Parts: sequence; structure tokens; C-alpha cells
Amino acid sequence: MGPPDFSLEVSVPLHPTESEDRVRAALYLVFPTMTFDARDAGGPHRLAGSSESPQDLEKLKGLLSQRRILDTTRARLFQSLSGGAAVLLLHKQALCAGKVAIVDTDSESPLGAVRIWIKTATFPDFINHLAPRTVDGSPVDERSLGELGFQDA
Repeated sequence: MGPPDFSLEVSVPLHPTESEDRVRAALYLVFPTMTFDARDAGGPHRLAGSSESPQDLEKLKGLLSQRRILDTTRARLFQSLSGGAAVLLLHKQALCAGKVAIVDTDSESPLGAVRIWIKTATFPDFINHLAPRTVDGSPVDERSLGELGFQDA
């Protein structure tokens, strides 16, 4: 039996006043192994990328842990969880400054949020990998990718 189904999509709007290269560089800080393409079809100009590998979230996981926002991330993922998919929004301007900040809505990031759409049959267990519950700032009950049926990074 193969690994569980997994898909990841990352998308961010680009405005004429923004540097596409700067926004792309910020995305690579969090998703270093993904490829981002400029897209215009059916809406505003965007940078978007997709993946079928949960390992592409490992850098984000580390940054969330460094910023000590695992519990906030966990809450947002559970709030958005529907039909085996969850959405997480990052503040784009904070990301361009090298920081990871979670927002609740696109409007909290004036130039649009970075939208991370995660779909897997292993939800809600996958949340225990990406954003495990913490006690006194330390992760507890963390699940490895291997425990979820994926190849560990």
C-alpha cells in the first residue's frame, strides 16, 4: 500500500506595486523545494505552486515552531478543516520581511495573504505533525510523517 493522498497548493496575489521577485523569494524561504509560476487566468495576477509531497511543509513547520505559534496554527487549521482539506493564511508583508505570521482573513494582510491549501486523507492526524499541541511551549503528541504513512523527510 502506498502513502496516503496528499496535495498542497500555495497561492498569493501580486499587485502592480509589488516586486514579483521579492514575493517569490519570500515564498522560497518557506517552501524552498516548490516551484512558483505567475498566473493571470480567471482573476488577478498571482504566484502559485503545488506539490504532492508533505515534506514541502517541513520548513514551514520549523518556522512555526521557532516563532512559537504552533497552537495558533493548530487552531486555525482545525477551524478551517472541511472534507479532508484545511487552509492556512500567512501575512504576506511579514513573510517578505522574513517572518511567519498567521492571519485569519485576507484583509489582515493589506496586499493579500499567502493562502496555503492542504488536502490529505490523514486529517486531523496530519495537524499533529504540522502543528502539534504544546505544553509550556514544547510540542507534545507530535506525529511523524512515517507514523502517518508518508516517507519521513
